[in-house]
Amino acid sequence: MWIGEEHSNRIWFSPKGRATVRKSIDEEKARRFDSKTRCVMKLIVSLRAALIGIIGADTGLIAVIQHKK
Repeated sequence: MWIGEEHSNRIWFSPKGRATVRKSIDEEKARRFDSKTRCVMKLIVSLRAALIGIIGADTGLIAVIQHKK
């Protein structure tokens, strides 16, 4: 995973190490994207349900008001 120089204390990733780190970063990005997407979808579904409920209540109220006349 690491390559080092004999004359100095410098070390860096080998190609295999670089690939492993990239894979880990990509997996984390995908996990975070999925988490954010789930939160947004929950919000959209909740707002849509509330809006449908309000429309239904308004429709019922209008029907009752129209029926009394």
